[in-house]
Amino acid sequence: MGFMAIENILVILLLGNVAFLALKDYTKQKKQGKDPLFEPQKLGIRHAECWEGIDEEYKES
Repeated sequence: MGFMAIENILVILLLGNVAFLALKDYTKQKKQGKDPLFEPQKLGIRHAECWEGIDEEYKES
């Protein structure tokens, strides 16, 4: 059980910066009156292939 807690804390520390970048971008887009769209390449997030092309699909609909 202690190992799981340490593992979770480590992952939170590693992903925390990315989460705060995404949150900051989200609030910026909302303040601009836009419908927020997550674009990882704009935030410098690498290896997010699952998000590629989603923005084009969203903009078309």
